[in-house]
Amino acid sequence: MEKLLISFGDSWVFGTGINYQENMDEEEFKKDAWNSKRKLGNQYIFRNIIAEHTNRNNLNFSQGGSSNQRQFRLAEEFFFSKPDSWFLENDIVVVWGITSVYRNEFFNNSKNDYENFLLDNNSLGYILLKKYFSYEDEIKKLSGRMKLFNYFFKEKKIKNYWFSVFNDHKYYYNIDNILFNGNSLLDLLVNDFEKNNIYHKSMWNDEDRKIKIAKKNKLVNPFTLHPTKESHRILANFFIKNINLT
Repeated sequence: MEKLLISFGDSWVFGTGINYQENMDEEEFKKDAWNSKRKLGNQYIFRNIIAEHTNRNNLNFSQGGSSNQRQFRLAEEFFFSKPDSWFLENDIVVVWGITSVYRNEFFNNSKNDYENFLLDNNSLGYILLKKYFSYEDEIKKLSGRMKLFNYFFKEKKIKNYWFSVFNDHKYYYNIDNILFNGNSLLDLLVNDFEKNNIYHKSMWNDEDRKIKIAKKNKLVNPFTLHPTKESHRILANFFIKNINLT
């Protein structure tokens, strides 16, 4: 029986920026910051630290810039294609990071693939944000999909845990397996559990109280504000202490 740690999430879970070293200049940093085929440095990403600590293989679906919608789609494509026997033959734990609800994906006909986008001030994003977006409705839909996957994982005898990446969310439905009392990874890093003064549509600007603390204390790199190697180690310890992965 194979022991798997399956991870979902965005760039913080993927490990974007794990290549950062102190005093590295921005040009050198960006050469490898988003390298999806990176091997050097993978061992420092918190999901891989957790997997090694618990003698599991990490099967990762997180991606830089990914949306919650993309992660649900990838999960559906993966799990729903498996025969019932596969679930019996594998010991599976899922850790799933919830990211900004201002992200989404569309199918791009010219690329014949899905494409991430952010609801911001570009032409398409601005129209969608102003005319076709409600934060409260997105949270309700997100909560519903989380609850449905809880039922699915329970049926398949899979341990699964949700966590917030860099925003705090108040979910529409009761979700009983959210880690860290609903606090985000950013909250944990800076030891600040009060409500943040800004909701991050994405994580690029040091405009709010918590990310400023993280940057000042060198818990994130100064260019893209992703966790450093040391921060990934800290986050891994939080997971190891708070969930049963044996």
